[in-house]
Amino acid sequence: MGDLVHEGQHLDPVCRDIEALLLSSQARVSGEVQGSVPAGSAFVEGVASPYSLMAASKGVYGESAGEWTPTDALGYSKMLALTGVFYQRAGTNAQARAGKS
Repeated sequence: MGDLVHEGQHLDPVCRDIEALLLSSQARVSGEVQGSVPAGSAFVEGVASPYSLMAASKGVYGESAGEWTPTDALGYSKMLALTGVFYQRAGTNAQARAGKS
């Protein structure tokens, strides 16, 4: 958005789309924030919101939140690792093909 405005394209339809995204993303942003601003710093000391994700998860993450089982977590970890597995496999296969030449 900053680039578009900087380049004088603020009337471009994509800017309306970005504005709509930003407005939509803020629909549940409400509450209170406690903070302090000592010299040269800013600290968040507490937050409260009716839409708090921490309250929705009971303040815990991972298996203890009860949203997934250990088997689910293992499956997710395997899926997340696939790009690295494929990268390694491609290198191993390329080396094997090079050795056969």
